[in-house]
Amino acid sequence: MEWYTVERMGDFPWIEARTTRRLFRFRTVCGVWQLYNKRDERIKDMSRGMRQLLGFLLTMLHQSEIILQDEPFTGLDPANMQMMKKKLRSLKEEGKLLMISTHILSFASDICDRVLFLDNGNITYETEKGTSFTEKELEQLFNVHIGSNRDSP
Repeated sequence: MEWYTVERMGDFPWIEARTTRRLFRFRTVCGVWQLYNKRDERIKDMSRGMRQLLGFLLTMLHQSEIILQDEPFTGLDPANMQMMKKKLRSLKEEGKLLMISTHILSFASDICDRVLFLDNGNITYETEKGTSFTEKELEQLFNVHIGSNRDSP
């Protein structure tokens, strides 16, 4: 898919059933996120952050009840990072289930209401739903539950 343009990505039948509505929604979302001016750019020529943003926008077009994001903030500039955090909070408030894998604990503390620590595919720690925590508290929990399992350099 990397040889497709941004505009072409909005033309896939798996996004929505009706072409006119699908393209309108895609163009609107791209316009809001200031990606529409890159509509003729090939995806393989885009920066990591722009590809990341495009993937996020395609996820939003599905309007799914469950949204899975793997390291969604990687490569984003500060403005797009703030917009994405705001959108994720909005989706959470709408009752969507967000599953985010991230190494950036400040984002987890800011967005998530439940956190799991995974180490080699095993859950080593799990917070209770609704528990509030700061980035520093998450760092301490991480060090207790995973940091001690790491080999020293």
